[in-house]
Order: sequence, then C-alpha cells, then structure tokens
Amino acid sequence: MAFVLLARSHNETDSSFDSCSGGADANGRWTGTLTVSTSDGGENPGPAHLVLKQEGAKLTGTAGSTASDPHAIQNGKAESGNLAFEVSTGGAIMKFALKHEGDEIKGDVARERGGRTQTAKLAVKRDQSNEPLRGIR
Repeated sequence: MAFVLLARSHNETDSSFDSCSGGADANGRWTGTLTVSTSDGGENPGPAHLVLKQEGAKLTGTAGSTASDPHAIQNGKAESGNLAFEVSTGGAIMKFALKHEGDEIKGDVARERGGRTQTAKLAVKRDQSNEPLRGIR
C-alpha cells in the first residue's frame, strides 16, 4: 500500500512557521515510507510521496499509490504541527493523523474496510527537488 499526495503550494520548499495555524508550513513535496502492519504481526513497507498545500488551518491535496493515481484529500486540517485528513480508496476510508516537525512528517494511518481496521505508519521528509508540482489546478 503506497500513497501519493499532490497539491499546489505557494513555495514548495518553505519550512517557515505559518502564523495562521501556529505550526510549521506543510506546503511542498514529501517522500518516504508507508509501513503497513500485516495481519500476521509483520510489516510491509512501501513508498510514500506527498505534495501538500496548507492555507492557514486548511490542508488540501490528493493521495494514491502513484502520482498517476490520485485520490482527493477530504476534511484536511493543520493545527499546531498536527495534520489530519481522510482519503477514500477502493471502498475504504483512510484516516491520517500526522505530526509535522520541520522537514519531517510522521504518524499513523488507519483504514477500515469490511469491518476490519488496518494500520500503517507514515514517515516522510521534505523533498528539495525542483521538479514541478502536478495534480491540482
């Protein structure tokens, strides 16, 4: 299970503090790992790629297994370094509860489907590449 979050930003490499939300600015591209907990107690790591747009306490973007498979972020919020949002994929709702500190975002992801909950850990770092952001108009 891999995710890609895409959104435009005013300055994709800006890590300054956002005076409106009281936390770090989450705008930009982020890459790292999503590690899914398996039913047998193991872990299944996969790639994660995020590009977020934060305007005050509002967080927008999309998520998917690759940059070409985006799903819209719903109910996105950013407050005091805490990021929360939901993504609908394949008949399931994925809930993200993340902590943004400087150039890192880490936290928990939960997906409910068919009465079962699957969990994962997300760990990404700000991508300093100059590749153009794509996916949101």
